[in-house]
Amino acid sequence: MTAPPLILVVGMHRSGTSLLGSILKSLGVTLPGPLIPGDHLNPAGYFERTDITALQEELLIDMQRWWPSEQGTLALPQDWLTTARAKRSAACLKRLLILDLQQQSDPWAIKDPRTSLLLPLWRQVAAELNLPLRLLLAFRDPAEVVTSLVNRDATSTGMTAARAQALWIRHQQQPLIDADELPLQVVSYSRWFEAPEPQIEALQRFCHLKATDTTAVKRAQACIRPDLRRSLSNQQSPALSRKVQHWHQQLERAATGSIRPLQRWASRQSLPASRSSKRRRSNQQRHSWSLALNALGNQTAADQKAGIQAWEEQGISALSLGQLRRLNQPGFPGHDPSCGDGGPLPSELRLALIGGSMNAWTSHLWINVLPLSSECRLLICSPEAPADAALHLQTLEVTAQNPALLLQLSKVSRVFDPDPEQVRLLRLLGVNAETLPTMLNGQSETQGTWLKPGNSSHEAASQLGLPNPQALVANGGQWLCLGGGERQGWDKLPANLFHCPVFPPAPALSEQQAYTLAGWISACLSAGFKLIRLDPDTTEQPLWNSLAIASFEQPIHPDELLEELAWREAGQPEPAEIQTPKPAVDLIWEQSNGISPEVAICISSYNYAKRLPSALQSCFSQSLQDLELVIVDDHSTDNSLSRCLEWLENHGQRFRRVKLLKHRENAGLAAARNTAFSAATAPWCWVLDADNQIDPKTCEVCLQLAKASPDTTAVVHPLIRILDDNSMLLGLTGGGHPWQREQLRAGNVIDAMALVRRCAWEAVGGYSHILGGWEDFDFWCKLIEAGWHGVLYPQPLATYTQHGTSMLQSQTNQRQRQLSRLLQHRHPWLQLAFAAENS
Repeated sequence: MTAPPLILVVGMHRSGTSLLGSILKSLGVTLPGPLIPGDHLNPAGYFERTDITALQEELLIDMQRWWPSEQGTLALPQDWLTTARAKRSAACLKRLLILDLQQQSDPWAIKDPRTSLLLPLWRQVAAELNLPLRLLLAFRDPAEVVTSLVNRDATSTGMTAARAQALWIRHQQQPLIDADELPLQVVSYSRWFEAPEPQIEALQRFCHLKATDTTAVKRAQACIRPDLRRSLSNQQSPALSRKVQHWHQQLERAATGSIRPLQRWASRQSLPASRSSKRRRSNQQRHSWSLALNALGNQTAADQKAGIQAWEEQGISALSLGQLRRLNQPGFPGHDPSCGDGGPLPSELRLALIGGSMNAWTSHLWINVLPLSSECRLLICSPEAPADAALHLQTLEVTAQNPALLLQLSKVSRVFDPDPEQVRLLRLLGVNAETLPTMLNGQSETQGTWLKPGNSSHEAASQLGLPNPQALVANGGQWLCLGGGERQGWDKLPANLFHCPVFPPAPALSEQQAYTLAGWISACLSAGFKLIRLDPDTTEQPLWNSLAIASFEQPIHPDELLEELAWREAGQPEPAEIQTPKPAVDLIWEQSNGISPEVAICISSYNYAKRLPSALQSCFSQSLQDLELVIVDDHSTDNSLSRCLEWLENHGQRFRRVKLLKHRENAGLAAARNTAFSAATAPWCWVLDADNQIDPKTCEVCLQLAKASPDTTAVVHPLIRILDDNSMLLGLTGGGHPWQREQLRAGNVIDAMALVRRCAWEAVGGYSHILGGWEDFDFWCKLIEAGWHGVLYPQPLATYTQHGTSMLQSQTNQRQRQLSRLLQHRHPWLQLAFAAENS
């Protein structure tokens, strides 16, 4: 059975290939794969695959023919298809196309202007797959293309009008020559805006699509948006060479006529040569840093020479590395999907270990990932010595300060690095870098053989005192925590959770001990143990990521840890929608003298019989006379309600208005506060929990500041002292920060005890019920998003009591990660550290 044809969309960059891609998709042609999203340059999208774009970009870079560079105007080196790099790219491309081909039953398309330069690679792979190819060559007025390229790329690549014209010709001529007898059609960008119907009909015929699908035609016509066309009406048209003008004329004729005259004419034109011995020598002598310097704007020979000299003498600065990281042309620097297709390493391997040591257990686990043969004889050599391969385990910032090492790496045939971002930059600096394979159960995808299973468990027991993992699994062990020391809450562990508080088990290891420890970790994974790393060193993190081992910073309670692990195993589902209870309420006690209050003190209480009287007494002692008191008992099970009633009978007349309410069921802190605010009549409400107290002038001075603040002020919050159960001062809540959105972005620094404008509470829908706390943080975020703000009263005016049974200690601190994810989900502008941990 013949495979459905693959349509390759080729042509020069900025020539309408993306518009052509969108029209094809509208007409029903599938463009599979992960596509590059739209941006300010292509708002409708690029319709260009990230993996294939990266693959082709990296291949051109390796051949010193990065398409926007000066060398990009030259023909590819002789016999480039036979090089190891091209073979690796071909194998990867074949693998990608096989996966796509299985899903196709009709004509499908892949768009990438780089294919214009690499068509022989596609023809070779397509022949192996018996895959028919068809070509669509998009072209655009070269004056428009030159203007667009110079405007976009002058800073990043030193693009000039002359180079842009040479590139324009190259991307038209090369596919015409390499297409040979392949079906090919030329598509004009300007005709989409002048006469789209005939070109759409021609496209449907070429792609073997149903011409009667009027809905598809309308969708295609809707893609043609004149407002997105880059016009030259307000710019001076660049001067075009006669050769470019002739090429444009030939393409326009081919767009409405036969393609053969254009192909014959193209074959008679000379490509920019690179075949002379002089050109080959200059290419061979090109410095490995030339491409990176070119990307940073060092275009001339003098600039290149000066840049190379500066880097050789001083190293590559962090500023230059940062600029290289910010290169963001679509697909470059790309995640090259062909990395790792280099085949096995030699059985006698000279390996340069950079940033690691054979006395480090992590080095042995990384070596085990390498595609070593089972009889590999490994020789670790110095970083500067000739090597067959290198394992790069340090940051590029460190390596970049050693120019000799970086230049030596450019001579090594294969350089492995666990960080894909560093791989991209190393490749840009002339290093043949590739990412390490992913590990599974302590083994790489290539089944590394460096760590011998053998008697690793016995050796770990005798050398390091570590338990046999199979014995622990037999005793019901499922999880094993490494490190974290002795922490509160870790004195009692569930039966399936084991903990080695000291990790690594010795401050310094011999090479044999390091090898044994790495083997023990691999044995743990092979035995079915699920490892967890607590408080990892930053240098270890890439290793744990590669091993798919969760790591956590302390503090974390064992219960929270198991909840986090269950969340990950469930696929990291998003938090459920919040439902805030609205319980039935009973009025227990009430009195009013008819005078309107200015401030309502809203107290929420649940089982605080011993502490509630102190809170009530602090309300009684307020200097502000026009006070309202609203108390909500959240269905307490102790005698706090009767003690409150007793206190009100003796002191309730002091307030302008009093309400004691009781929930018929326990509904949580948010519901209790909402009940109190709803029952209050004063325009401002002071939030007070039953275990805290306020100073005598608190309500008076905070109200004065509220009246002197803007109408958008929703909160006045004083400094609040923290006392423990023994009345010892521990500091200020939130560190005493004033209300600032930027301060709240990383976490809550404003305590709940504050004066809140009741209409602002109503405007944002009140407090939301969040199990374990953080109702206040969520409430502050909702106020910020609605345009409200808070103001600090810069004196301590309240006391927060921190005790072992408080919600903060008993629930919130044991569920910080789950709460962080919930708040981050509800308020995406937050940047909560625990929300991003391992997610």
